[in-house]
Amino acid sequence: MIKFIQALDPSDPGLFSTKDCWVRSTRRKVYILDGQTVIKEYVHHPGRKYRRQPWRKEHKALIRLQGFNVPKSYGYCVQRNAEGRKVHVLSKEYIEGGTVKEPSETFIEDFARLLACIHRQRVITNDPALSNTLYTEEEQLYFIDFDKARTFHTSGPCFQFYVGKELSMVYLRALKKDAGLFRQFTREYYAYTRTFGVIGRCIIDLSLRYWIRYDERKRKRILSRRFLSRVLQAVARYSTIVY
Repeated sequence: MIKFIQALDPSDPGLFSTKDCWVRSTRRKVYILDGQTVIKEYVHHPGRKYRRQPWRKEHKALIRLQGFNVPKSYGYCVQRNAEGRKVHVLSKEYIEGGTVKEPSETFIEDFARLLACIHRQRVITNDPALSNTLYTEEEQLYFIDFDKARTFHTSGPCFQFYVGKELSMVYLRALKKDAGLFRQFTREYYAYTRTFGVIGRCIIDLSLRYWIRYDERKRKRILSRRFLSRVLQAVARYSTIVY
C-alpha cells in the first residue's frame, strides 16, 4: 500500500479531493481513492519545527483500536514533492456512510458506547465532534478522524484528566451545551466503562468542570475584548469628528 501511495497521480480519475486547508502552519490535503481508501497528505511550512505529527498519532490510535468501529490504518510514509519539501502521507480505510448532523437519543447511546470502548483502550480522540462520526448502511456508528488523538500506556490520573477534558468537549461541541442530552450521555458512558473507580470518577468530574469553566472564561474574555475594541473605535471616530 505504501509503495502504491508514492505513485499517486493527481490526474487519476479515481482520486477525489475532499479537503485542502492550512492548520497550524501545515497544509493538509485529504483524498479518497477509488471509493475505498482515504489518503491524507501533510506538508509543513519550512523553517518551523513541527512536533505534533498527526499522521503518526492517527496511525497509532487506529492500530490500537482495530476491531472496533474505526477505520483500518494502512500505514504512513514520507516522500518529497516537486518543491523538495517533505510530505507525510497517511493511508486508511474509507468508511462510507452519512454524517450525524443532530444528536438523537439513539445516537447518544451509540456514541457513549463507542467513546467508552475507545477510552477503555486508553485512547483520547481530542476531537469528539459530530462531523467525525457517521452511520453506515448497517446502522453502525463509526468514529473516523484521529489526527488529534493521544494514546496512553496506563489509565492513571493523567489519562483520567484527559477523559474529563474530552467529556467537556462532548458537552460543549457535540451536544451544544444541552444538559439533558449530556446527562443521558454520561449515564450511558459510565454504564459501559465501569473501570475508573471512585477516585478516577472524582478526577474525571473535576477535570470536566474545570474545562467547562475554562471555556466560559475564555468566551467572556473574547466578548470583553470585542466590547473594548468597539468602544475604542467609537472614541476614535468621535475624536476625528470633534477635531
